[in-house]
Amino acid sequence: MSLSRFVALGALLAVMVLASLPPAAASAQASGTGSADSRAAAQPIFNEGLELIEGQRWAEGLDRFRTAYELFESPTIAFNIAYCERALGQYVEALETFEGFLSMELTGAAASREQEARDYIREIEARLTTLTIEVPGDQRDGLELLVDGRAVDPAAGTLTLRLNPGAHTVHAQRDGHQPLFVDREMGPGTRERVEVRLVPSPAHLRVASNVPEAVVILDGEALGTVPFGAEITPGRHELEVQSEDYVTHHAILDVASGDTARVRANLSEAPVPIYGRWWFWTGIAVVVAGAVVATWALTRPEAEPPPYDGGNLGWVVGALTR
Repeated sequence: MSLSRFVALGALLAVMVLASLPPAAASAQASGTGSADSRAAAQPIFNEGLELIEGQRWAEGLDRFRTAYELFESPTIAFNIAYCERALGQYVEALETFEGFLSMELTGAAASREQEARDYIREIEARLTTLTIEVPGDQRDGLELLVDGRAVDPAAGTLTLRLNPGAHTVHAQRDGHQPLFVDREMGPGTRERVEVRLVPSPAHLRVASNVPEAVVILDGEALGTVPFGAEITPGRHELEVQSEDYVTHHAILDVASGDTARVRANLSEAPVPIYGRWWFWTGIAVVVAGAVVATWALTRPEAEPPPYDGGNLGWVVGALTR
């Protein structure tokens, strides 16, 4: 006999017993809830589920069983829900449903499936994967932690999760930090460990200036020219923007993680000292030249007079002496 026929036959036997029970007994099987009317409403939906799993249409059968269970909480329906979940590889869900089945008051056909449910639980526990997530104390404040898109409370610090075999994703995020994504492909019975430790998000610096190609200096290191943009470490920084013949722009920045510091450095022309003016040096040259001429005139030696010539008469006039 095929597996699907065995399951369907067992479920069919259970539903036949369920249908034959008087309302009081049916209510007892439904954990104290339900009524004759709700049982009657659930019966045809449950029968549809049986027909579907006969053809191994597990997902559709599961949907019908869950709908029937919402109307009438019967252990028999719960058992069939768990069996479909197991057939679909939804082991975590099947484990929870089988354990729920065992916690109910089991009588009649449902009681005959108790040992079978326990065997399935042992089988499923061997198939499940175990993911342990470690969240250090300094990482928990404001942390949003998701496993396969579902929120998990990180307050405990160490979380041990039983998961179905397959691909799983751990996603952690926190203001001012770079998000963390960890993907794991986990086979049946495997164990994995993930530590959540987020890295602070970088800060950003954007610098513009009215002077093209002005140099950007951060904490004493020239990083480039304007327009400038880069990631920087969060915290306090000293910024300078400078260009030849312009007054250097100074600024102290305190940038938080993930923030952007935008600086517009309007540089003004540096004042030219008097010795930098053309007319200053021209005047100096004139003064120096004049001084040189005057000095030469005052210090030059006096030339010897030429001898006196008596002319055509041949007279020689001597110097007048006393």
